Parts: sequence; C-alpha cells; structure tokens
Amino acid sequence: MALLVDVVVLAVVGFLLGKAFGQDVYTSTDGTLSYSLTGAPALLALLFGLAYYVYLEGNPGQTLGKKLLGIRVVDMEGGGAIGFGRAAIRYVGRL
Repeated sequence: MALLVDVVVLAVVGFLLGKAFGQDVYTSTDGTLSYSLTGAPALLALLFGLAYYVYLEGNPGQTLGKKLLGIRVVDMEGGGAIGFGRAAIRYVGRL
C-alpha cells in the first residue's frame, strides 16, 4: 500500500511535467488518463523520483506512503536512518 501511494505521487508529478512540456497526454473513452514522457521531461521525472526516494528514505526514513502506514526504513545495526548513499542504492535497485 505504501508503494501505491508513492507511485500515485510520482505519477502526478510525471503527468504535470508532461503537461508543462507539451508531451502527449491521452484520455481514453472510459476517462482513464495516461501520458508518455520523452527527453527532458523523462529525465526530470527520473531525477524527481531519485530525489523523492533518496531524501525521504535516507534521512527521515519514510516516503509519504510509508509515513501514512507507519513504516520506516532503518539501519539494521543502529536502528537509525540509512543515509543518502544507501537510499540511492535502494532506488537504483527499484529501477
């Protein structure tokens, strides 16, 4: 569920980037929206995702989805935050 919340946040940002840069935004007959990013908007969306996960998991240990569900990413040894480097490795693993 936490991942679902985070995906919605990232999808909204991607959609807004697509609209701002004039990328294709589609509406199907059932009202479903979709978008496709290429070039600079795609790079910005990727960088936003990187910053979102690395900052929020690296320092406070919670993305918005994790915060809503009371989940924290913690260091196994000390129980504190994992830091930005390890959060970046987690993000790359998601890709």
